[in-house]
Amino acid sequence: MITNGPPPFTGTGDPARLTLDMGKPSGYWSTDMYSRLATAKLHSFNAPTPQVPGLSTDKSVDFNLDPAAGPLAVDGQLELVERTELGFEASGTSGGTAAGLAFDPSTGLFGVVTTDAGLFYVEDDFSTVVSHGLVDAINGNDIETTVDAAFFGPNRLIAMASNKTIYGADRLDGGQANEADAWKEYRDTTGDLEPAFGVKGRPMLKTIRAKKAYALSLAADQETQSFYVVSVPHEGNPSVVVSKFAAGNMLSAEGILTAADDSETDVVYQLDGLN
Repeated sequence: MITNGPPPFTGTGDPARLTLDMGKPSGYWSTDMYSRLATAKLHSFNAPTPQVPGLSTDKSVDFNLDPAAGPLAVDGQLELVERTELGFEASGTSGGTAAGLAFDPSTGLFGVVTTDAGLFYVEDDFSTVVSHGLVDAINGNDIETTVDAAFFGPNRLIAMASNKTIYGADRLDGGQANEADAWKEYRDTTGDLEPAFGVKGRPMLKTIRAKKAYALSLAADQETQSFYVVSVPHEGNPSVVVSKFAAGNMLSAEGILTAADDSETDVVYQLDGLN
C-alpha cells in the first residue's frame, strides 16, 4: 500500500522500496493490470515442463514413433549401425543422467553434460575422462535442468539449462585453475577447469518470441562467435523459435522454424524471418 499506492493504482516505484514519500512511486501508478480481469482464465500461462530424455516421468504426452509419420521419407528399413555406451558415470551432484553431447574439433575431445550440472571432457572412446567438474548448481542463478551442450571455442564447454540459463568451463590444457575460484564453483573437479563466465557466472538468455517457452537444443558457430537456441513449442506458444546470440550473449536475431513448402526437395524445415 505504501510503496504502490491505494487501489486502483498499481505498479512499482523505481527502485522498488518502502517509502512514505508518495511522490516517488506515484509516477509509476497505472490501471493497466485491471484490464486482465476482463478475460479471466483458470489456467496457468506458464509453459509446461518439457520432456527431457532419460529424466521425464510424465507419460501423458503421446509421441508418434512411427518413422513413416516423420518429416523425412524413409526408403526401406533403417538399421542401427553402431551403439556406444558411456564408459563412465555421467552424473552431477544429485544422480542425474547424460543430457548433451558436443565435439571440440580443435582438441578431438567430446564434451558430455549431465542434467544436474556435471561437465565432462572425454576422449573418443567415450570412457576416458580427461577433465571433469561438478558445478555447485544450488548456489547461484537457477539451473533448472541441464539439457544440451556446445563448444563455444577450443576447450570452452558450455551447457544450457531448459530455462535458457547457460554456464560452462574453460579447460586449461596442462594448467592449474585458480583454487579459490574452483572451490566456489565446483563440488568436485580435476583442478584444470575455470568457470567460463566467471565464478557463479550463469547468463540468463533473453529472448523475445520465445519468452514463454523452454529450450532443449543449443548449437554454436565458433567462426562467427555466435550460438543458437531452439525453443520447445507448447499450447500457449506453438511456434518453434530459433534465437541467435552474438558476443556478450546478446540476442541478435530470431526466426520461426516451419515445415518446408516444397516436398520435392531435401529441405525438411525452413527458417522464416531470422531477424
